[in-house]
Amino acid sequence: MQFLFVSFFICFIAAFPVEAAETDTSQPAFLSEVLSHYSEQSDSLQRNAAQFLVENMHDHGFVAYDLKDTNDQIIAFNVLDYENLEELEAAFKELESRHGTLDFKKRELVRDDSVMTARFLINHIDNAFRAWQSHPWAARLSYEQFRDYVLPYRGSNEPLEALPDDFRGRLEQVLSDMTDPEDPIEAASLINQDLISWFHFDPRFYYHPTDQGLSEMMKGKLGRCEDMTNLTMYAMRACGLAVTSDFTPFWANSGNNHAWNAIVLPEGEVIPFMGAEANPRSYHLANKVAKVYRKTYAIQKNGLAFQTDNPDSLPRYLASRYYTDVTADYTDTRDLTLGINAQ
Repeated sequence: MQFLFVSFFICFIAAFPVEAAETDTSQPAFLSEVLSHYSEQSDSLQRNAAQFLVENMHDHGFVAYDLKDTNDQIIAFNVLDYENLEELEAAFKELESRHGTLDFKKRELVRDDSVMTARFLINHIDNAFRAWQSHPWAARLSYEQFRDYVLPYRGSNEPLEALPDDFRGRLEQVLSDMTDPEDPIEAASLINQDLISWFHFDPRFYYHPTDQGLSEMMKGKLGRCEDMTNLTMYAMRACGLAVTSDFTPFWANSGNNHAWNAIVLPEGEVIPFMGAEANPRSYHLANKVAKVYRKTYAIQKNGLAFQTDNPDSLPRYLASRYYTDVTADYTDTRDLTLGINAQ
């Protein structure tokens, strides 16, 4: 297994929700308790938010992987057992010399709606609304912006976890230094400076088969670009900032792919930045983009996966039901009409 293959493969098994299951029209058991909690007329937005999260929940979850050889035997491997990427790659090659080709294979699929509880969802919704309604920089966000970019409880395919209260308190302390309480860019920059101080990119995590959970990131303080963007979304959304993750599957003028953060301002302007690395308005993409996609919590009915009778034939980065094309936020675009001769 070559490094470029590993980094590309892992980045894209991590970049999208778990594979789509058969449509399940039944309501999860916890939903009635959540809706009952938000039964007052004054809770109509919270009730709508709960329905939004549940209606789009089914394909979200966490997939655990094992490193296996061609005989389907598990091979123990921990990226943090090695001092650097070079040492890790040498060890990986040595393992393959003894065991043959190694690949990460799915061990367990844990869908959110199979482990979600009413208490988790209610606490999350209450905290999200509190963040939106109590911070001046969030006051001008529309409900739709809040729903899409503040409310979601996960970033990608990481394990399901709630934000710890002490982490939330740390963020509020960081924001106490604001000079303009209505400026979301200043709020995002202050939080990002804090993340920069303790979380760092580490290429060894190209060999980590999943996106890390929040507790794992807070403990290890290292990760790859997906981890950086997820950590940043956890932190900034908890403070009422409309932050998402955008990605390009291929650079237009270079190899490889990349994911980064973007903050959506109330007037709709999108400002890219790199969580735990570079602030909004001071970050610039390293290469040219041909296509840029945004990972979403909500199903995107206009996506390519819904335009074909055989979505399994699509490349993985185009087959997800949870992305939207945002290339126009980054470069000039044109719509082209092409005629196809059926003969």
